[in-house]
Amino acid sequence: MLTGEYPHQCGMFGLAHRGWSLNDYRHHIVHLLRDAGYRTTLLGFQHVAPWDRPEVIGYDEVLAPEAARPYAPDLIPHAQAFLRQASRSRPWFLSLGTVHTHRFGPRQLFSTGDAPAGDPRYVRPPAPVPDSPQTRQDMADYLHAAAQLDRLVGNVLDELDEQGLSENTLVIHTTDHGLPMPRMKCTLFDGGIGVNLILRLPCCPGLCDGKVIDSLVSQVDLVPTLCNLLDIATPARAQGVSLIPLVRGELPSVRDEIFAETNYHGGLRYPQRCIRTERYKYIRRYGDNPRPLPFGGDGPSQLYWIERGYEERPQDAEMLYDVVFDPNEQNNLAGRGDMSAVMTDLSRRLDSWMRKTSDPLADGKLPRPGTDG
Repeated sequence: MLTGEYPHQCGMFGLAHRGWSLNDYRHHIVHLLRDAGYRTTLLGFQHVAPWDRPEVIGYDEVLAPEAARPYAPDLIPHAQAFLRQASRSRPWFLSLGTVHTHRFGPRQLFSTGDAPAGDPRYVRPPAPVPDSPQTRQDMADYLHAAAQLDRLVGNVLDELDEQGLSENTLVIHTTDHGLPMPRMKCTLFDGGIGVNLILRLPCCPGLCDGKVIDSLVSQVDLVPTLCNLLDIATPARAQGVSLIPLVRGELPSVRDEIFAETNYHGGLRYPQRCIRTERYKYIRRYGDNPRPLPFGGDGPSQLYWIERGYEERPQDAEMLYDVVFDPNEQNNLAGRGDMSAVMTDLSRRLDSWMRKTSDPLADGKLPRPGTDG
């Protein structure tokens, strides 16, 4: 998202606080923007450098690194203060990061207190999470945290209006993974790789009419999109494509497939690669561990499955899903004779992408933290 490169290209095989880093921090988008005359500012959470050393990224300034916890409510006054003082004569870039809606603390709740928040009586957990009192309360807790995030976003947008900045400010709202729920975060199912991406563009014809676009896009497309909008040369290393022709309605789609990967999370190693088209999802696991992969923490919904034997259920090395008729990716079609042509095509395209992007996993290798190989 921030480099226009896939994780195995930019070096982020795992978490920054677990020993991983960008191969070259000059590939971070702030350097493109600084070279174009932008003043760059970081406020709140970042996930590409050690938490106590955000200056290595290259921002011009890091606001309130100690006073402002990255919880959404705590960031609101700092964001408002920044926008009230934002330059009208020099372009600026603000990265505003919050840990909402992440799980917190030893109890792995979405709320920061000792008990989950929210009213579970009118809540249903998302598929494929089973509907139970435990998972309903977990989802209610999540929605309570999402409301705090929504308040932060609303205050930022209101302040942009108040300061007369809305008409020439691009706002991008997105996140780094799906919900920290079973078969979502830390997986390559759609619940893990499908994330929100909302762009509020400065008003000009074809860019500000509230479109909802269902075409496939990837976060590696954001750097080319920004370069397109800001008339900055797109780096040759960038893997994505500009989304502007899609937003303007000039093209019905800008890509036929998206690719995604997992390598490490926390101290756990579980390499996977996948290709997703409009119709099919193909996932390939590497390694000989048949047990299911972890899924983003031990919150109440995860524990509901774990207590009922989830970790003893085997998981296939290859998975093929028809996401039109099986949107929850429950029926693995890999190995079925009538799907062999689809399987062969997607496997070939995945191999081609891995070779083209110099993925070390194409040769069965995966670097370890703090090493080059």
